[in-house]
Amino acid sequence: MQAHEKEKEEQKDSVGTLTLEDGVEHSLSLHDACNKIIHAKNIYLRVQNSETKKPTEPTFIGKEFGTEGTTQGGKNWKAMIEITKFCDGLLRVEDSKDFEDISANQSGDDNSE
Repeated sequence: MQAHEKEKEEQKDSVGTLTLEDGVEHSLSLHDACNKIIHAKNIYLRVQNSETKKPTEPTFIGKEFGTEGTTQGGKNWKAMIEITKFCDGLLRVEDSKDFEDISANQSGDDNSE
């Protein structure tokens, strides 16, 4: 697969964007997004206070959430994850044969009852 074809494929399956400390951006796969969520030092939503709600009840705006963390080498990163693409990706994984195989192995042959 050519480099530009690989980049197009990654963008098609992208659920967000990873921005490194030096400003370089990369497409974020579902797998990478899960890792960023797990290793995040901070997770946030973009919100604003609504005039019709109490200030303590902010309204979510946007279609993404952010995570921030540090690489093992000590460099900061920020990931913006699109909620609908992330959820769609999770549904595709759940429907896949790989997920069925994992689920079957986890339920296993435990007949301890």
